[in-house]
Amino acid sequence: MSTIRYSDAAANAMLDSGLVPYINTGAGAPEVEIYNGTMPATGDTAIGSQVLLVTLPCSDPWEAGAAASREVAADTITGANAVASGTATWGVLLNGNGDRVCLFDVGGLSSSAAVKMSSTAFVSGQPVSLTALTISIPASLTG
Repeated sequence: MSTIRYSDAAANAMLDSGLVPYINTGAGAPEVEIYNGTMPATGDTAIGSQVLLVTLPCSDPWEAGAAASREVAADTITGANAVASGTATWGVLLNGNGDRVCLFDVGGLSSSAAVKMSSTAFVSGQPVSLTALTISIPASLTG
């Protein structure tokens, strides 16, 4: 098992110089898509039978400020109406070109999911909102 520990300055630089510019790439605004079903095995695995439940537009740029405390967060995520009914289980952050940035699991407020929502039961035509989305680099990566 290997362990990597980045300094705070290095982690913030990776976010500011690499990840945030990639999220802000493209003419469009970044978006969060939320799906039902099983999350793809990797960030590059094709989406299969999973159903898109909602697309939430993000601010452009995604984050205008610098990373702090190893974190970057979306400045604004605009609510939208669900386009299908189902149970939200995972989502994807897309950059302004529509390219995948990362996948994340979705769960209820008491879950251990990366994205916690007050309700994961989506009904077509009903409003969905996400108040915050933060990406962080942990103090220690073990694998």
